Amino acid sequence: MFYFLSVLSYIVYSVLVTTLFLTSLMSSLTNGHLLVSLLKIIVITFLFYEILVEWRLYLYPKKSDLLKRQLTKGDIYVFLSVFLGTLCSYLMNHNFALGAVVASSLVGLIGGLLVPSLAIPIYCGSFAGMVSSLLVSDPLPVITIGFFAGLLYVFGSETFKGFGGKLGATAYFATLLASIFFDTISDTMTGGMISLQYDVFIVFIIGSLGTYFINERYKIGVVVTSSLLGLTFALVLPNIFLNGHSLAVALF
Repeated sequence: MFYFLSVLSYIVYSVLVTTLFLTSLMSSLTNGHLLVSLLKIIVITFLFYEILVEWRLYLYPKKSDLLKRQLTKGDIYVFLSVFLGTLCSYLMNHNFALGAVVASSLVGLIGGLLVPSLAIPIYCGSFAGMVSSLLVSDPLPVITIGFFAGLLYVFGSETFKGFGGKLGATAYFATLLASIFFDTISDTMTGGMISLQYDVFIVFIIGSLGTYFINERYKIGVVVTSSLLGLTFALVLPNIFLNGHSLAVALF
């Protein structure tokens, strides 16, 4: 049972990320960004390679162990952590109007300081709680998002371990599924030309390197490090740049 669900989670992650990259590639080609398109093709090539490596060297060799694996009390705690992280982040984001990045950062920071053993699933839930009000405006869809994010987190625990972005992919899957169920996905679809924003590249680099090196230097945990950076820049950037809110989201 657990093996089957682990394989299903592996497929979900692989399809989600591949689809996002291919969609991004098509957007670049459509808008005439040839150099960026070439770089994306190179990234996608390595992406396919890593997906195969993940299966052959990591997931499939665990088959016998995963076939014996049963759900534990710890899995329930993890599921509830994701679920509650989603609800808390959503409430802070929309009901208290703190903004998505500030809300998620606060939930991650509180979880990382008070419950370090469950900090990562709490943080994962906080990403799911960043969902736009265009997609979710009622309690039931938020609960649905938290539920699916929790399920994927638990059953996907044995695949793509240590990959940056896995928590975001988990939140994305849950949000996508809920938006399909509640027929709100079309509310976020927009058209038009997409321009290259070079300042976004810079904040991506700052966010990635900053999180890695600060955690390596001070050993305060990736969740606390990421939350502190997100919170700091979400409060600072909007007061400096006209597109500060977008830059804060990109950095986060």
